[in-house]
Amino acid sequence: MYSVRSYLSFYKISSKEKLENWQRHYNSRGYDIQKVAINFIQKNSNTGDSLYIYGDAFELYALTNRRSSTKHVTFFNITNKEWDEINKQVITDEPKIIMIDQNRRYAVYPQIQKLLSEKYTLILDEENFKYYKLK
Repeated sequence: MYSVRSYLSFYKISSKEKLENWQRHYNSRGYDIQKVAINFIQKNSNTGDSLYIYGDAFELYALTNRRSSTKHVTFFNITNKEWDEINKQVITDEPKIIMIDQNRRYAVYPQIQKLLSEKYTLILDEENFKYYKLK
């Protein structure tokens, strides 16, 4: 569906060493949120599995080598029509992990709430994200 290569090229990261250097720089700036998220994603999914982040932490796709279940990796300038498309893609793809940003400024759509209640288990509920895994 959507390759991690596009995220890597967005960051102009072309090698594992560059990616690790970028991660060290990112984490040195106080972004412990990503450490928790990266560890959770890596322990609960495999490379190539799909992931859906309901929030703006789009860098996690590249940092974990997981693909987005939608073509929209950030919510910047999303129209109502695009929200409908996103919801349909997530429901169809059934990503291995869904992460809900606790600090978001927008509500979780009812279709996604229904999907979570029917097909996902809440694994971790921490200050920044709720982490759901496909049953």
